[in-house]
Amino acid sequence: MFSSILTLVTFLSFTVGQNLVLIGGNLRDDNTQVWNKMVQLAGGQGVARIGIISVSNRNTIEGDRVIENFVRVYGAKAVGIPVSQFGANDPVVANLVKEQTGIFIVEDSEDKSWNFWNWVTSLVRPTDVSVEPPTGMVCYESASYKRQQLIDTLRPSGQDSLVLTAIRTVLNKGGMVAGNAAFMGKSAVILESDSISALVSGTRFISFPRMSYSIRKDGGLALLNTDYVIESHLSEKGREVRLMRTLLESDVSRGLGVDENTALVVNNPLSLPVGQVITAPLAVTGVLYFDVSDIPTPSITNALYENVTFSFFTVDDIFDLTSVAADSSTSYRLQGVERD
Repeated sequence: MFSSILTLVTFLSFTVGQNLVLIGGNLRDDNTQVWNKMVQLAGGQGVARIGIISVSNRNTIEGDRVIENFVRVYGAKAVGIPVSQFGANDPVVANLVKEQTGIFIVEDSEDKSWNFWNWVTSLVRPTDVSVEPPTGMVCYESASYKRQQLIDTLRPSGQDSLVLTAIRTVLNKGGMVAGNAAFMGKSAVILESDSISALVSGTRFISFPRMSYSIRKDGGLALLNTDYVIESHLSEKGREVRLMRTLLESDVSRGLGVDENTALVVNNPLSLPVGQVITAPLAVTGVLYFDVSDIPTPSITNALYENVTFSFFTVDDIFDLTSVAADSSTSYRLQGVERD
């Protein structure tokens, strides 16, 4: 049985400062709440200068879409900043990043055809990612090796590149940084798997044609300086169990799952993070919080997830990521309401 604990407090301040926008994937072009929020946090219409970073030698399809949305629809200036493996430590590229008031990191990099291993594995690796990028949205899912490539380029072996250091500078100056929630944290990053693979036996499960369970324990870009495993596309792809299993595999007790077309805006992510949920109009999406620290060891062995603490935060809910105290007029205790 799941249990749920949500502590309400009278008020949580959401101050001006560093702003990290954790997008739950498949951000639609017409989600005015999230797009306008990013522009506002980067300085507002006519002021915001947003750099679109892709790990590639040139602008990508996804990157071009982001630029078009910011410039043509939402009133910001935007520039593509392709970052190759060598360009990640180029002072010229890093300085260009520092000149921006906001950064948007895209995951769908170009396929590097010269990398024979990536090319071969992309042909045989089972995946639920469509060949053609979906229209009308960004932060869609791409091949798993692209996420690995993104992290390896910007933060190789857990060390910040010059470009990632520059991104932190933008944050520390009060700017905005946005991207897929799944690679933004400092804890383990999920690269691929379906929930059944993760549920049965975690990283020990290998069976074709199911997607093997693969995580990067070295973490992501570490732009959220608090130990959370973060999942995107949560409810839509049924990834609750995958997230719980990753928490157990990585020895991290807390996780966040962000639904599609939804964002968690984290104020002061490098110091005292406080998050606010932003959704599309009339949406029923949100952010799910997990804590697996009370799961008994025998339950883990038998793939029985008991005593999991969870809370679901919806539109405009604000919560402290350190204490998980929340300010919400719509939240209530779920204990006794949920079912097995």
